[in-house]
Amino acid sequence: HAGMGVAVVRSREELRTFLEAETWKNKEIVMQAFVPGAAEYVTHCICRNGRILWHCTFRCEHDDAHHIRAGIAHHTFEPFDTSPETLARLERVLIPLRYDGPCNIDYKLSPKGDVSIFEANPRFGGSLMIPRHVGFLRQALGCLVKVALLNP
Repeated sequence: HAGMGVAVVRSREELRTFLEAETWKNKEIVMQAFVPGAAEYVTHCICRNGRILWHCTFRCEHDDAHHIRAGIAHHTFEPFDTSPETLARLERVLIPLRYDGPCNIDYKLSPKGDVSIFEANPRFGGSLMIPRHVGFLRQALGCLVKVALLNP
């Protein structure tokens, strides 16, 4: 939740220290490879059978390529034009699930355009709730209502 409990470890000793901390002792963990990059993206979308019917993307710039975003406080989320190729890559995850409804997907892009997805959430994300993004939220809700009315 908002980056709590997330740590970058660079050695077995750092991992051991992290796992021995009282907060995480004897708890299940998930390990992911760290993907460096100064920019992180979140695409909010409305889907029907895994197809993206509406979307908007925000780009969050970090001070350095080894930063992990924790929540939305103190970050700048700027609208970003998502390429059709990136949207197609996101759909490759959503279509087999036949996913319906709102979704937000957090990821980084490699210089070649490869997508490294960190998480996909079945809800609207916090960056869509920022007051200056109310126009995007209005569009998302309009699409959601339209889809619900056309496909009861």
